[in-house]
Amino acid sequence: MPAVQMTRLKAQIGELAWQFTRPDEFQQALTDLFNYYAERTYRPGQAAQPVSLTPMYHLPPLIMRQLALDLSPYCVENPTAALALADQLWQDSYLEPRLVAITLLGHLPLQPVEPLLERLNSWCQPAENKELLDAIFRQATRQLRRKMPDLWLALIKGWLDDPRFPFQAMGLNALLPLIQDRDYENLPPVFSSISPLLQSAPPAIQVELIAVISALARRTPKETVYYLRQVLTVAQGAGAERLIRKALPAFNPEDQASLRSAL
Repeated sequence: MPAVQMTRLKAQIGELAWQFTRPDEFQQALTDLFNYYAERTYRPGQAAQPVSLTPMYHLPPLIMRQLALDLSPYCVENPTAALALADQLWQDSYLEPRLVAITLLGHLPLQPVEPLLERLNSWCQPAENKELLDAIFRQATRQLRRKMPDLWLALIKGWLDDPRFPFQAMGLNALLPLIQDRDYENLPPVFSSISPLLQSAPPAIQVELIAVISALARRTPKETVYYLRQVLTVAQGAGAERLIRKALPAFNPEDQASLRSAL
């Protein structure tokens, strides 16, 4: 892998951008760029996390950041071409081109919003690569979360209401960036959306439920304590109690004491 020289990289991305309206040519040029900077000596054992089954170029993070920065104006100027290009790159077998597709979605204008919602609905599948899903939830929905959060929450609620546990787990994971986004202040619908799952507390989605409770505890502790005390009054079985006990470390000592008294 050659050292990344910013002047050269920006020139390479500039050449790449000439193919923005020609998806096939853009994809080939992007492949050439990624092959140029790919880490050929990468060893899976060096990774701190489980190895992804999706092939990767193992690029320096600077490459992806600069691509996102330099391509964003093109998405605003020509959203139709950006959508076509995103669809093309999403079909790539490698992780990084698909991350570029997600980046393009995140920079699209929200008028009209339907093309974005259609792709969020079709691209988000429980069996999808977790890194890609997390990128969709955090990057592709950034504008949607801040300008049209009700539409994004409605899509998430569809997954939460699905009787299949993998879709419920995906919906819970999609809630995390929304909860963590300080620009999003309307948290009551988030509490309402998870209530049925929290009351029944299926073991299959226990990890995801605890993650959501913990995120809410860090974002708005007092409201979360009040909410959980209410849940305990209507919970079905002991599942909710077990979940709340496991989530206690996310709360400060005073709030832990309050929850313990309710438990």
